[in-house]
Amino acid sequence: MLRLRRLVRELRRKGFHFSGLVIPVLYYLGLRVPIPGADGPWLTRELAIWIVGAGAAIYLVTDMTRLSDPSMNRRFVRVFRVLLRPSEVRAPTGTSYYLLGAFLSILLFSPVVAIAAILFLVFGDFTAALVGTSVGRIRIFPPRTLEGSAGCLLACLAVGIALFWHVKPVWPVAVALAFVGAAAATVAEGAPWRLNDNLTIPLVSGLALRFAARGLGVVELPLPW
Repeated sequence: MLRLRRLVRELRRKGFHFSGLVIPVLYYLGLRVPIPGADGPWLTRELAIWIVGAGAAIYLVTDMTRLSDPSMNRRFVRVFRVLLRPSEVRAPTGTSYYLLGAFLSILLFSPVVAIAAILFLVFGDFTAALVGTSVGRIRIFPPRTLEGSAGCLLACLAVGIALFWHVKPVWPVAVALAFVGAAAATVAEGAPWRLNDNLTIPLVSGLALRFAARGLGVVELPLPW
């Protein structure tokens, strides 16, 4: 029963976590869908940097403001208690780190790498929490479990293959890229460091993908489809 209650609580939080899909999905569509009557897409990487950066800055300022105002913080916690971890009551929320991680990913990496890194966070972190909470038994770095990390790896591997299947010159290169990115995301999700994994997963996996592509001789990583 305790495990079931923990699972239900985690599903509530991670259900909200999926709202983070808005950024990579809109970024992809904005780069791929042309403006009616125009030659190019309605979004550029530079514009995406400004939009996501402004959103991250506004949320971070709001988060810092409520932490500096006890009465505002109490109201915030009362409204969003079901979505908050105990550690987020007196510290920045995971959303702050997610928006910062998404902004830095778009700023530092090519579009397909940034999208992959953010999707690794959304799907990998969700799967790790779901599997670890429901069937996790073998502890590696508490509260991380081996089963949860395996789930994260498989989820990120599926995302990576979906995004890199078209990479030339040969199919194994796509699998290698997907595996390197998935492994890096899994390490970032399960590592016992103090940094929030909403920030470390996209940055560590994005860097791993960049260096892996360079090492495999992939000059360009175009968007799929």
